[in-house]
Amino acid sequence: MRNQFWIFLFSLVLLNFISQVRCKATRPVTMIRPESPIRPEGNTTFLDGTTWCVARPSASQAELQRALDWACGIGRVDCSVIEKHGDCYEPDTIWSHASFAFNAYYQTNGNNRIACYFGGTATLTKINPSFGTCSYDIGSLLRKISSRVQATVDVADVHRTFIVFISAKLTSSPKKKPISSECLSSPSNPKPSIDAGGKMKEEEVNRCQIQNWYPKFKSLTIKTKLHKLPESFVNYLLDDSVPFLLPSSVTNQNAMPNRIHNPDEGEDDESSSSDDETDPDPPPSFPELEIEIRDSIEALGGSIFPKLNWSAPKDAAWISPSQSLSCSCFSEIALLLRSSDSILHDLCNAYDSCSDDKASSRPESFFLALRKWYPSLKPEMEFRCFVKANELVGVCQREVTTFYPVLVSEKEALKGLIEEFFDVNVRNVFELEDYVFDVYVTKEGRVKVVDFNTWCGSTLPLMFSWEELEGFRRVGGELELRIVESRRGVLPGLKTAVPYDYIDVSCGSGWDQVLKKAEEELRNESDDEDVV
Repeated sequence: MRNQFWIFLFSLVLLNFISQVRCKATRPVTMIRPESPIRPEGNTTFLDGTTWCVARPSASQAELQRALDWACGIGRVDCSVIEKHGDCYEPDTIWSHASFAFNAYYQTNGNNRIACYFGGTATLTKINPSFGTCSYDIGSLLRKISSRVQATVDVADVHRTFIVFISAKLTSSPKKKPISSECLSSPSNPKPSIDAGGKMKEEEVNRCQIQNWYPKFKSLTIKTKLHKLPESFVNYLLDDSVPFLLPSSVTNQNAMPNRIHNPDEGEDDESSSSDDETDPDPPPSFPELEIEIRDSIEALGGSIFPKLNWSAPKDAAWISPSQSLSCSCFSEIALLLRSSDSILHDLCNAYDSCSDDKASSRPESFFLALRKWYPSLKPEMEFRCFVKANELVGVCQREVTTFYPVLVSEKEALKGLIEEFFDVNVRNVFELEDYVFDVYVTKEGRVKVVDFNTWCGSTLPLMFSWEELEGFRRVGGELELRIVESRRGVLPGLKTAVPYDYIDVSCGSGWDQVLKKAEEELRNESDDEDVV
């Protein structure tokens, strides 16, 4: 639904980003075409030699571990040489292992400076870090890297550019066909959804709405405030027929950081708008809802994370100034909800996997759940539990994009805690026989319910497959808890996700068109300079 909108935004972001890099570089930026082979080349920072990417000595162990996990997992670096008995395993330090992985990623991505960032934990050097049998040489590295590698841009750099850009350009998106009536009134023509291969009843989907299960598990879950959403706000979340505007705030709270406001740009916008024949439409406003939400946020300690009936906008965390789901005002909540395809699923596709003859096109009402934000929660302590025929048939790590060594040592103890919690507090209390629920284990060993989800449908099986879960029968058998056993076992997830249009570089894609346009502009400027 929002593909054209995102292509438009990110095309402008990329052009803005390229122009900034070109101003700082000592020679024109090389544009890497998707169909071109990736070749190592000298970095533009140093014109007289080869450069290497290594870990910053000042980076913390935790930061380096996260960056290393990303490089060896999502970054698709072959890290076998830094595992035990590998050529570069010794010295067995996080700094040494991270330096090797960073450099492998950097050099297989064309020695591009933005490929040596890793959240600020990496830096460039002209000193070859190779030692003994451990070679950082690009030739040997490329022979070790067997997976297909594409040139990438570090999301953190572009995210900062995007935040600055979107604050000034948020109202300039092109108009598109409205989808609210299409979504709410056309159950005969549903949008495609993620179907795991199983069908369910509408009643099963409804049981998993937070407003239905929260009262029964209130003492066993995160403190939450529920707000029934007015239809005007639901239509705002769905309406793509007008520019993307955040609601005007009656409490003077804004989702965008004040530090990125440029007074000069504001004055220019005002002067240019005065020349237009018609004034732009005012932003929407929901004063009663905003005040209710403000009071709830204050009651929950000043910081919350939002979700609708079923889903939280995890896929939109990258757009938040905090790069998380933490919100402290109504505008931040609206920004996350409007940017999320997971929320769109709740609004339009919640019943797509139902086998009922006349399944509803949407729930009776939409609710906004404001859940207390705990910044100290550890992602490795959240687990997904699968229940079949009222039996707990499988448990797995919820955050699959990272390897957590603590889980390896605590695996059996955690399994026991979760199994006991299910037997005492969930079995025969939740009204379904087949379902999925997420839990969090505190440092004191207490288990808390995070969410309930349907069996199959749009629920992700994570480290299992639905086929094997369907076949599990625990008749005297032992419960299986699956975790990421090593850095090489990490899986893709929303933690590392951006919109698909952002990374699609296939022929004819938005990026392909932008790159061609950028190359054309560079050629034109070069021709103009030659003429002069």
